[in-house]
Amino acid sequence: FGFITADWKYPVIDGIYEIRLKSTCQCDRCPLNLKEYTSDGIIGSIDLTPPRVFGEPSPFRNLSPGEALTISFTEDIDCEQPYKFDVGIEVSEMSSILFGNNDIDIFCVKNSIAIKLKEDRLPAKSLNYLLGRTYVLTIDGVKDKSGNSMEEMYIIQSNFEC
Repeated sequence: FGFITADWKYPVIDGIYEIRLKSTCQCDRCPLNLKEYTSDGIIGSIDLTPPRVFGEPSPFRNLSPGEALTISFTEDIDCEQPYKFDVGIEVSEMSSILFGNNDIDIFCVKNSIAIKLKEDRLPAKSLNYLLGRTYVLTIDGVKDKSGNSMEEMYIIQSNFEC
């Protein structure tokens, strides 16, 4: 018995595919039942589409300090810890401070990320300090379960409740 390797081009369209291998022996002396063999099928999927943010964060306006802000994606994302994506929040009148992954509670489940600022990371150590301010949220490096990365950083501006 021997083996062979072969290069093949996989489909360029996302979907579920069945793959089978067929071998044909060119040997004239081989028994007829060994000249051709078709393997059992193996089911696999091709996913080349990167995740994208779906809709707007919830709640989009008037986020209550201490409340979670949820961002949904078009498909399940890689939520394995430690997280491989970056989240940042820059609050108005606090532009020298960028709250990153260590300053934010992050919850990642299926196709969404929920974030909350940690109260003890604020300069005034109080969530009330955020009332009425605007913020810019950035998310970068999010990947889906197939390893496809977001095509560009997600940036959105909104506000905390007054």
